[in-house]
Amino acid sequence: MPDPDAPVDLPTNKLRFILINNVKTVPKSGNGENIEVIFENRTKQRLKIVWVGYDGKLKVYGELEPGGTRVQNSYENNTWLIMTIDEVAIGYFVCGDKRALAVIPQE
Repeated sequence: MPDPDAPVDLPTNKLRFILINNVKTVPKSGNGENIEVIFENRTKQRLKIVWVGYDGKLKVYGELEPGGTRVQNSYENNTWLIMTIDEVAIGYFVCGDKRALAVIPQE
C-alpha cells in the first residue's frame, strides 16, 4: 500500500547527509526562507527526526519507519539531526534555499 504521506513529486535538489558520532558537533539552525524537505529513510531501522534549534536545543519532530518518507516544512539554513530510537546521533542535514530531498542512506 502506498504511503499516504509520500510527496507526489520528489525534488531533484538533494541535501548532503553528514555522518557524526558526537551530537555536540552538530551546527545550530540558522534563519532563512521557508522551504520544504522530504526525508527518505533507506535504512532498516526506525529513526527520529530532530530539529536543532537556533539555541542548539533539540526538538523531536517525529519518527520515520524503514523505507518511509516524511514531508517537513522547514527553513533555509535549518539543521535536522537523525537519531536512532535509542537517541544515538548518526548524521544531519543542513537545508539549502530550495525544496530538497534528504536521503538517509543505508548503514
